[in-house]
Amino acid sequence: MGKLGIKPDVVTYGTLISAFYKNNRREIGDGLWNLMRLRGINPNLTTYNVRIQYLIHHCRTFEANDLVRSMGCELNERIYQTMIHYLCEERDFDLGFRLCKKSMQRICIQVWIRLGN
Repeated sequence: MGKLGIKPDVVTYGTLISAFYKNNRREIGDGLWNLMRLRGINPNLTTYNVRIQYLIHHCRTFEANDLVRSMGCELNERIYQTMIHYLCEERDFDLGFRLCKKSMQRICIQVWIRLGN
């Protein structure tokens, strides 16, 4: 792409990372994640979601948790939903339940703020 004068953006990297993770090519997906970061392209929530989903689905829950803590952006309902789903699928019900409670608290606070209270 670079030879053609096309600069990849976060969507390009996210698409490629997702494709490699879905085809069990973790090394390439991780390499693209690192390359994206090295080139100064910050992941968006969709890209984080892809990586979190992969990490949890492959029993790398602690790494996914560290990633969530380092994100530097607010978690949205989709990130919470992904994490809770895959944690429960991997039978990590304790962490899944804690995240469920945390997400419900955040949603209640957001609704309260939107209502102007």
